Amino acid sequence: MAGGHERESPSRKGELTSQKNTQSKEQGGVRKDETANNHLVFNTPEVLQKIQEEQSLYEQDIPHEQLVKAFQELYVQTQQTEGYLPPEVIIRSKLWMKQSNEIRRDFFSPLLLAWDALAYDRYEPGLIQEASAGETLNYHYQASHEPTIKLSDPQIRIIDALAEAVGIPHQKGQTEIEIPEKLRHYEKWVLSEDYQFEFRLNDSQFSDTEERG
Repeated sequence: MAGGHERESPSRKGELTSQKNTQSKEQGGVRKDETANNHLVFNTPEVLQKIQEEQSLYEQDIPHEQLVKAFQELYVQTQQTEGYLPPEVIIRSKLWMKQSNEIRRDFFSPLLLAWDALAYDRYEPGLIQEASAGETLNYHYQASHEPTIKLSDPQIRIIDALAEAVGIPHQKGQTEIEIPEKLRHYEKWVLSEDYQFEFRLNDSQFSDTEERG
């Protein structure tokens, strides 16, 4: 196991889905399980300053190109200090941590849902980011019967910048982000032949990397 990545088999996921959905309901629709590379926070002046600088990215009216560059620098710095993870996973971890703050949950929960809808296909099948994203979006759809995540400004500008920062195709200015059809019925998706093929393929690549390491 490397870089905080955890895997679970598709069949085991199917058995646990009902239990996990119940947990999601108790937690307001966004699961509060651990994600890979959750960041430790130390109350040093340097760390506190970085936290304040990062928070300002979401609160200030920063021009688009400048915001894109700032988010790119943010995930590169994280890779340098905490070990390599894909940019989309780092961003997910940061959004997940911010929506865990009850005071800011109403603002950051839609951002996390929208990000997962956009970035899901970049999460490796079987890793905890993929499972958490799929289950959370599935629950949101089943609870709301809404096929999209609704955003308002500045959430729209943040998603635009985040998508460009990591190279995810995305039309700027969208007020709604569509939940992929397969994630509206995630329980069926993880048991499908397509998902299990992707899972086995990624699992074999993961095992080869572990052996070479």
